Amino acid sequence: MKIGISYRPTLHREIIDKVVDMVDVIEVMPDIMSTDELIALNKYSKEVSFGLHSLRTSLGSSEGVQTENDRYYYLTGKFFETEYYSDHIAYSYLDNRYLTTVKNIEYNNSTLKVVINNLREINKHYKSGEYLIENVVNHSKMLESTMSESDFFKRVCDDLPNIGVLFDLTNAIVSANHFNMNLSEYLVGFPFDKIKVIHVSGYENINNRYQDTHAVSINQDTIEELKRIIKLSNADCVIIERDFNPNDDDLIVELENIKAGIN
Repeated sequence: MKIGISYRPTLHREIIDKVVDMVDVIEVMPDIMSTDELIALNKYSKEVSFGLHSLRTSLGSSEGVQTENDRYYYLTGKFFETEYYSDHIAYSYLDNRYLTTVKNIEYNNSTLKVVINNLREINKHYKSGEYLIENVVNHSKMLESTMSESDFFKRVCDDLPNIGVLFDLTNAIVSANHFNMNLSEYLVGFPFDKIKVIHVSGYENINNRYQDTHAVSINQDTIEELKRIIKLSNADCVIIERDFNPNDDDLIVELENIKAGIN
């Protein structure tokens, strides 16, 4: 099982030389990186492989995907020779304006058609299994939803067998908590066989609700769930996400804990 980090310039720029020997994969996010930073990071291409994660394709938008952003991601991926491209089953643009983050969609037949059409359009220039879709945090059942997130993902994958899944374990744990369900119950029917990459990060309990803050260490319960999901899936890579609260030693310990926990 390969281990990697989701690269954040403000956290990792100064310590990348310390951790590059500990990872197999560096996941780049072009949306938060300058051209100079992308070029500088590419010097590690002989030591690690790369994946690409993005925010602005807007796969769930009834207005269609943001083709200029998709083109940018595609070309950036070619520069890094990335093993995968990914974005969320969500939308990030409205009236052609970026919303600063991804937004939830309803899970119903109407949005299913939108997502499938959008993925079918952009998947023309990706190799089979190269493009991955990620689950987001669901805070509550949206009014127009008629199916679960698991059912929605399964129907997308059934219709588009060349699409894979980037499964965000922590997003699923937080979503299950918001629905007052355990994780196994929340994930009934999920297409585990389509999972190629797993995201994992720390979460916090704030006012009796889990929040995926990307700012704290990954707890042992999450590592146990990670081990279970790995066995159910076809994943060959686990990516640690950490966006805030930088601590060099903490990241190194986290990498060591994940490696020890799943091997």
